[in-house]
Amino acid sequence: MAMKERGNVFIRRIDSIAGPLLITLLGPTYRARKRRINPKKVLLLKFGPIGDTLLLDGVGKVLRKKYPNLHISFISSVANFDIARKLTWVDEIHTLELTRALENPFYFFSWIRSMRKYSYDLIVDFEQWSYIDSFVVAFLKAKYKVGFKVKGRAKHLPFDFKVPHLREAHEIENFMRLLSILGINTWVKPRFEISESERKSVEHLFDDNSEPLVVFHPGCGGFKGHLREWPMEKYVELGKRLKERYKTLKIYITGSGEERNKALYIKERLGDYAVSVAGDLTLGQSAAVIDRADLFVSGNTGIMHVAASLGTPQIALHGPTDVRRFGPLSENAYIIKSKAACSPCLYLGSEYKDCDGGCMELIEVDEVYDKAVKILDGLIQVLEVKKGTVSFYNPTGDDNGFDEGKGSW
Repeated sequence: MAMKERGNVFIRRIDSIAGPLLITLLGPTYRARKRRINPKKVLLLKFGPIGDTLLLDGVGKVLRKKYPNLHISFISSVANFDIARKLTWVDEIHTLELTRALENPFYFFSWIRSMRKYSYDLIVDFEQWSYIDSFVVAFLKAKYKVGFKVKGRAKHLPFDFKVPHLREAHEIENFMRLLSILGINTWVKPRFEISESERKSVEHLFDDNSEPLVVFHPGCGGFKGHLREWPMEKYVELGKRLKERYKTLKIYITGSGEERNKALYIKERLGDYAVSVAGDLTLGQSAAVIDRADLFVSGNTGIMHVAASLGTPQIALHGPTDVRRFGPLSENAYIIKSKAACSPCLYLGSEYKDCDGGCMELIEVDEVYDKAVKILDGLIQVLEVKKGTVSFYNPTGDDNGFDEGKGSW
């Protein structure tokens, strides 16, 4: 049975140990070249995660608009294939199984050989941290190769054009800067595309008599994802308090198969008004559920960016992650940050080795509940006005609607 790719410690260790040596050996064979680029075929590479791949949609659409006849190929891993195939501006996808490539060199070099039959005008590597992507790019054929230069890492050696990765910039802006060689200097809001069949396949989950609809996504996959997760007990407390206020409330709990137990833990403690769909839905089906929701609550994880792209009102909880770089791109996103003195600490991922966690626990239920009530009461008031009867209940007397703290960029 093949190992999973997402959050795989084996991949990270091999990458960090063998990567610098191999790239250093290959680096001197590549010299920076300056040439005028009028591309007809380009290859973009991103192995994951889901959130980063979705952010690429914001620059890919600009690329497609500027070069409508350009043939765009994309290299994904198994971990982000489901979102890569949602990128409507991509013409062709090639998938590299990372765990298999590390376990079986014959598979890797056979895959490289199959890719070398193509020749590209430009290859753009959107990976920020790993070495395996640079190793792949080094073997592929292209007139010009572009990638990030990251302080303290030699992954940039095979690239002709090296773009410094900026700590203070949002990741979509860093991605945009990689395409500056093609005259790209702007981005648009990413959008996760939900098919009609995906929408229809989840219709049976909804009850017309239940409102508001809230989605909890307690898991945060990937390497040491638990450090970005809000405690399950706090999701339970939040759900109970929301149910006390909104008698017909329905809560859906989403997640991957690996996060099923977390979802069931919360569902069992909330009761019949909670439904766990973790591990039962595809990414597109989960997005269809989130698109129907009045509120989405999660830590910083890929599905957070999916919710942002759909415009679903959301509360994004941040601990180790920096909102400036990883925040949701949405006018309907409300960010609550941990009060830990060391937060945020995460830049590219390697910093986790010195992190013991605990910052997410400092985000209080009261703060999340108050924000949720403002969002939901505001939406309920709008619906009542449209119906012609303003009869919604607001026992707190607080102003309704959205306020400061938006996550737009």
